Amino acid sequence: NNQSGIFWSASAAWNIAKEDFMKGGFINDLKLRGSYGTTGNDGTLPDYYNVNNISYGLYGANGTSYPGTVSKGDYIIGNSNLKWESNAITNLGVDFTMWNRRIRGSVEVYKNKRKDFVQLVPLDRQEGGYYQYINAGDMSQKGLEVELSVDVIKQKDFQWNLHANISFQKSVLDRLAGD
Repeated sequence: NNQSGIFWSASAAWNIAKEDFMKGGFINDLKLRGSYGTTGNDGTLPDYYNVNNISYGLYGANGTSYPGTVSKGDYIIGNSNLKWESNAITNLGVDFTMWNRRIRGSVEVYKNKRKDFVQLVPLDRQEGGYYQYINAGDMSQKGLEVELSVDVIKQKDFQWNLHANISFQKSVLDRLAGD
Protein backbone atom coordinates (compact mmCIF):
# COMPACT_ATOMS: atom_id res chain seq x y z
CA ASN A 1 0.00 0.00 0.00
CA ASN A 2 2.99 2.33 0.52
CA GLN A 3 5.21 1.74 -2.52
CA SER A 4 6.79 5.18 -2.79
CA GLY A 5 7.85 8.12 -0.69
CA ILE A 6 9.00 11.72 -1.17
CA PHE A 7 12.36 12.64 0.33
CA TRP A 8 14.23 15.92 -0.07
CA SER A 9 17.11 17.97 1.31
CA ALA A 10 18.58 21.49 1.35
CA SER A 11 21.89 22.87 2.51
CA ALA A 12 23.77 26.17 2.68
CA ALA A 13 27.27 27.29 3.62
CA TRP A 14 29.04 30.62 4.08
CA ASN A 15 32.83 30.95 4.08
CA ILE A 16 33.13 34.00 6.32
CA ALA A 17 36.91 34.13 5.81
CA LYS A 18 36.36 35.34 2.22
CA GLU A 19 34.59 38.49 3.42
CA ASP A 20 36.50 41.79 3.38
CA PHE A 21 36.30 42.25 7.16
CA MET A 22 38.23 38.95 7.66
CA LYS A 23 41.20 39.82 5.37
CA GLY A 24 44.70 39.84 6.82
CA GLY A 25 44.03 37.86 9.99
CA PHE A 26 45.35 34.52 11.19
CA ILE A 27 42.16 32.71 10.07
CA ASN A 28 42.44 31.14 6.61
CA ASP A 29 38.97 29.57 6.39
CA LEU A 30 35.89 29.90 8.55
CA LYS A 31 32.86 28.21 7.07
CA LEU A 32 29.42 28.01 8.66
CA ARG A 33 27.22 25.27 7.22
CA GLY A 34 23.80 23.84 7.77
CA SER A 35 21.58 21.23 6.19
CA TYR A 36 18.21 19.59 6.59
CA GLY A 37 16.90 16.61 4.70
CA THR A 38 14.85 13.49 4.73
CA THR A 39 15.81 10.02 3.56
CA GLY A 40 13.85 6.83 3.10
CA ASN A 41 15.05 3.36 3.92
CA ASP A 42 13.71 0.02 2.84
CA GLY A 43 17.12 -1.66 2.81
CA THR A 44 16.36 -3.65 5.96
CA LEU A 45 13.35 -5.23 4.27
CA PRO A 46 13.70 -8.35 2.10
CA ASP A 47 11.89 -8.32 -1.26
CA TYR A 48 8.10 -8.74 -1.24
CA TYR A 49 7.59 -8.69 2.54
CA ASN A 50 5.31 -5.68 2.12
CA VAL A 51 2.62 -7.81 0.42
CA ASN A 52 0.52 -10.53 1.98
CA ASN A 53 1.08 -13.27 -0.56
CA ILE A 54 2.83 -13.77 -3.89
CA SER A 55 3.00 -17.09 -5.65
CA TYR A 56 5.65 -18.27 -8.04
CA GLY A 57 7.18 -21.56 -9.06
CA LEU A 58 5.41 -24.66 -10.27
CA TYR A 59 1.72 -25.37 -9.77
CA GLY A 60 0.50 -28.22 -7.66
CA ALA A 61 2.50 -29.90 -4.95
CA ASN A 62 5.68 -27.95 -5.82
CA GLY A 63 4.12 -24.46 -5.73
CA THR A 64 5.89 -21.83 -3.67
CA SER A 65 4.29 -19.02 -1.73
CA TYR A 66 6.34 -15.94 -0.86
CA PRO A 67 6.25 -14.34 1.65
CA GLY A 68 5.31 -17.05 3.96
CA THR A 69 8.78 -18.50 3.89
CA VAL A 70 10.63 -20.19 6.66
CA SER A 71 13.77 -18.39 7.81
CA LYS A 72 15.84 -20.05 10.55
CA GLY A 73 12.77 -22.01 11.61
CA ASP A 74 10.50 -18.94 11.78
CA TYR A 75 7.53 -18.50 9.48
CA ILE A 76 7.42 -14.91 8.19
CA ILE A 77 4.24 -13.42 6.75
CA GLY A 78 3.84 -10.24 4.68
CA ASN A 79 2.47 -6.87 5.81
CA SER A 80 0.67 -4.76 3.19
CA ASN A 81 0.48 -1.80 5.62
CA LEU A 82 4.26 -1.49 5.93
CA LYS A 83 5.47 2.10 5.39
CA TRP A 84 8.85 3.52 4.42
CA GLU A 85 11.21 4.06 7.31
CA SER A 86 12.12 7.77 7.14
CA ASN A 87 14.85 9.83 8.71
CA ALA A 88 14.82 13.63 9.09
CA ILE A 89 18.37 14.93 9.57
CA THR A 90 19.40 18.38 10.81
CA ASN A 91 23.08 19.29 10.78
CA LEU A 92 24.87 22.53 11.78
CA GLY A 93 28.61 22.98 11.73
CA VAL A 94 31.62 25.24 11.54
CA ASP A 95 34.89 24.35 9.76
CA PHE A 96 38.06 26.37 10.28
CA THR A 97 41.73 26.57 9.35
CA MET A 98 44.22 29.04 10.76
CA TRP A 99 47.90 30.03 10.86
CA ASN A 100 48.63 29.07 7.24
CA ARG A 101 46.36 26.03 7.55
CA ARG A 102 48.56 24.43 10.20
CA ILE A 103 45.55 24.14 12.50
CA ARG A 104 42.34 22.65 11.07
CA GLY A 105 39.13 21.77 12.81
CA SER A 106 35.44 21.20 12.73
CA VAL A 107 32.57 21.37 15.22
CA GLU A 108 29.24 19.84 14.28
CA VAL A 109 25.88 19.30 15.99
CA TYR A 110 23.19 17.06 14.57
CA LYS A 111 19.73 15.72 15.24
CA ASN A 112 18.15 12.70 13.53
CA LYS A 113 14.47 11.84 13.84
CA ARG A 114 13.90 8.27 12.64
CA LYS A 115 10.22 7.53 12.02
CA ASP A 116 8.45 4.19 11.45
CA PHE A 117 11.62 2.09 11.69
CA VAL A 118 11.18 -1.43 10.33
CA GLN A 119 11.64 -4.42 12.63
CA LEU A 120 10.90 -8.15 12.41
CA VAL A 121 8.70 -9.03 15.40
CA PRO A 122 7.00 -12.19 16.63
CA LEU A 123 3.21 -12.22 16.54
CA ASP A 124 1.15 -13.74 19.34
CA ARG A 125 1.15 -17.52 19.60
CA GLN A 126 -2.65 -17.34 19.35
CA GLU A 127 -2.11 -15.93 15.83
CA GLY A 128 -0.05 -18.95 14.82
CA GLY A 129 3.38 -17.97 16.13
CA TYR A 130 4.36 -16.19 12.91
CA TYR A 131 6.82 -13.34 12.48
CA GLN A 132 6.14 -10.13 10.57
CA TYR A 133 7.97 -6.96 9.55
CA ILE A 134 6.21 -3.94 11.06
CA ASN A 135 6.82 -0.23 11.53
CA ALA A 136 7.96 -0.65 15.11
CA GLY A 137 8.28 2.95 16.28
CA ASP A 138 10.15 6.24 16.27
CA MET A 139 13.62 7.06 17.52
CA SER A 140 15.77 10.20 17.78
CA GLN A 141 19.48 10.82 18.09
CA LYS A 142 21.31 14.03 18.77
CA GLY A 143 24.97 14.60 19.11
CA LEU A 144 28.13 16.66 18.90
CA GLU A 145 31.30 15.91 16.94
CA VAL A 146 34.58 17.82 17.33
CA GLU A 147 37.72 17.33 15.26
CA LEU A 148 41.11 19.08 15.48
CA SER A 149 44.28 18.56 13.46
CA VAL A 150 47.62 20.35 14.02
CA ASP A 151 50.78 20.29 11.93
CA VAL A 152 53.37 20.30 14.72
CA ILE A 153 56.33 20.07 12.34
CA LYS A 154 55.95 20.87 8.66
CA GLN A 155 59.28 20.67 6.84
CA LYS A 156 60.13 19.83 3.25
CA ASP A 157 61.27 16.28 4.11
CA PHE A 158 59.47 15.67 7.43
CA GLN A 159 55.94 16.22 8.75
CA TRP A 160 54.43 15.50 12.13
CA ASN A 161 50.67 15.86 12.48
CA LEU A 162 48.49 15.40 15.55
CA HIS A 163 44.83 14.61 15.05
CA ALA A 164 42.09 14.28 17.65
CA ASN A 165 38.35 13.80 17.51
CA ILE A 166 35.58 13.18 19.97
CA SER A 167 31.86 12.65 19.63
CA PHE A 168 28.87 12.45 21.92
CA GLN A 169 25.50 10.96 21.02
CA LYS A 170 22.25 10.49 22.88
CA SER A 171 19.62 8.13 21.49
CA VAL A 172 16.01 8.03 22.68
CA LEU A 173 13.26 5.59 21.77
CA ASP A 174 10.37 8.02 21.31
CA ARG A 175 7.57 5.61 20.48
CA LEU A 176 6.99 1.88 20.11
CA ALA A 177 4.24 0.38 17.95
CA GLY A 178 1.14 -0.19 20.03
CA ASP A 179 1.88 2.71 22.42
